[in-house]
Amino acid sequence: MIAVAIAIGSVGVISPAVATDNIVVYLNHDRLVKLPLKVATIVIGNPLMADVSLLKNDLIVLTGKSAGTTNIIALDRWGAVLLDKTMRVQRADDDDDIVVFRGDERGD
Repeated sequence: MIAVAIAIGSVGVISPAVATDNIVVYLNHDRLVKLPLKVATIVIGNPLMADVSLLKNDLIVLTGKSAGTTNIIALDRWGAVLLDKTMRVQRADDDDDIVVFRGDERGD
Protein backbone atom coordinates (compact mmCIF):
# COMPACT_ATOMS: atom_id res chain seq x y z
CA MET A 1 0.00 0.00 0.00
CA ILE A 2 1.23 3.49 -0.75
CA ALA A 3 2.15 5.69 2.18
CA VAL A 4 1.18 9.35 1.89
CA ALA A 5 3.57 11.71 3.63
CA ILE A 6 2.83 15.37 4.20
CA ALA A 7 5.88 17.57 4.67
CA ILE A 8 5.57 21.18 5.75
CA GLY A 9 7.96 23.44 3.89
CA SER A 10 9.45 23.19 0.45
CA VAL A 11 11.81 20.66 -0.99
CA GLY A 12 14.33 21.55 -3.69
CA VAL A 13 13.42 20.67 -7.26
CA ILE A 14 15.13 17.58 -8.61
CA SER A 15 14.93 16.76 -12.31
CA PRO A 16 13.76 13.16 -12.57
CA ALA A 17 13.13 11.58 -15.94
CA VAL A 18 9.48 12.64 -15.82
CA ALA A 19 7.75 15.50 -17.65
CA THR A 20 8.19 18.81 -15.84
CA ASP A 21 4.77 20.37 -16.57
CA ASN A 22 3.20 22.18 -13.66
CA ILE A 23 0.09 20.71 -12.07
CA VAL A 24 -2.76 23.20 -11.77
CA VAL A 25 -5.52 22.50 -9.25
CA TYR A 26 -8.47 24.84 -8.86
CA LEU A 27 -9.44 26.06 -5.42
CA ASN A 28 -12.12 23.81 -3.87
CA HIS A 29 -11.92 21.42 -6.85
CA ASP A 30 -10.39 17.98 -7.38
CA ARG A 31 -7.89 16.90 -10.00
CA LEU A 32 -6.92 13.35 -10.95
CA VAL A 33 -3.18 12.81 -11.44
CA LYS A 34 -1.64 9.66 -12.86
CA LEU A 35 1.61 8.66 -11.15
CA PRO A 36 4.54 6.57 -12.30
CA LEU A 37 4.34 2.93 -11.30
CA LYS A 38 5.87 1.73 -8.02
CA VAL A 39 5.22 4.93 -6.01
CA ALA A 40 5.54 4.28 -2.28
CA THR A 41 5.44 7.80 -0.79
CA ILE A 42 3.81 11.07 -1.85
CA VAL A 43 4.95 14.37 -0.34
CA ILE A 44 3.04 17.66 -0.60
CA GLY A 45 5.31 20.61 0.17
CA ASN A 46 2.56 22.67 1.83
CA PRO A 47 -0.38 20.60 3.07
CA LEU A 48 -2.36 23.79 3.75
CA MET A 49 -2.67 24.27 -0.04
CA ALA A 50 -3.75 20.80 -1.15
CA ASP A 51 -4.87 17.38 0.06
CA VAL A 52 -3.91 14.14 -1.63
CA SER A 53 -5.97 10.94 -1.67
CA LEU A 54 -5.00 7.63 -3.19
CA LEU A 55 -7.48 6.00 -5.59
CA LYS A 56 -5.25 3.15 -6.74
CA ASN A 57 -1.51 2.44 -7.07
CA ASP A 58 -0.94 4.94 -9.87
CA LEU A 59 -3.81 7.42 -9.48
CA ILE A 60 -4.31 10.15 -6.87
CA VAL A 61 -6.83 12.93 -6.28
CA LEU A 62 -5.49 16.39 -5.46
CA THR A 63 -7.92 18.80 -3.78
CA GLY A 64 -7.15 22.53 -3.83
CA LYS A 65 -7.52 24.06 -0.35
CA SER A 66 -5.85 27.49 -0.60
CA ALA A 67 -4.31 29.49 -3.42
CA GLY A 68 -0.57 29.43 -3.94
CA THR A 69 2.32 27.38 -5.24
CA THR A 70 3.93 24.32 -3.69
CA ASN A 71 5.37 21.05 -4.95
CA ILE A 72 4.49 17.38 -5.06
CA ILE A 73 7.09 14.61 -4.91
CA ALA A 74 6.58 10.89 -5.47
CA LEU A 75 9.23 8.44 -4.21
CA ASP A 76 9.69 4.72 -4.66
CA ARG A 77 10.24 2.50 -1.63
CA TRP A 78 14.01 3.01 -1.84
CA GLY A 79 13.67 6.80 -1.77
CA ALA A 80 14.37 7.45 -5.45
CA VAL A 81 12.46 10.42 -6.87
CA LEU A 82 9.95 9.29 -9.49
CA LEU A 83 8.12 12.60 -9.85
CA ASP A 84 8.83 16.15 -8.70
CA LYS A 85 6.47 18.82 -9.99
CA THR A 86 5.38 22.30 -9.08
CA MET A 87 1.73 22.44 -8.12
CA ARG A 88 -0.27 25.66 -8.37
CA VAL A 89 -3.63 26.04 -6.64
CA GLN A 90 -5.63 28.86 -8.19
CA ARG A 91 -9.15 30.20 -8.43
CA ALA A 92 -11.32 28.68 -11.16
CA ASP A 93 -11.92 30.85 -14.24
CA ASP A 94 -15.59 31.23 -13.32
CA ASP A 95 -14.60 32.62 -9.90
CA ASP A 96 -13.15 35.84 -11.38
CA ASP A 97 -16.15 38.02 -10.50
CA ILE A 98 -15.87 40.22 -7.44
CA VAL A 99 -19.13 41.25 -5.81
CA VAL A 100 -19.22 44.28 -3.52
CA PHE A 101 -22.08 44.74 -1.04
CA ARG A 102 -22.84 48.20 0.34
CA GLY A 103 -25.72 47.90 2.76
CA ASP A 104 -28.82 47.07 0.68
CA GLU A 105 -27.11 48.08 -2.55
CA ARG A 106 -25.23 45.53 -4.60
CA GLY A 107 -22.63 46.45 -7.22
CA ASP A 108 -20.46 44.23 -9.46
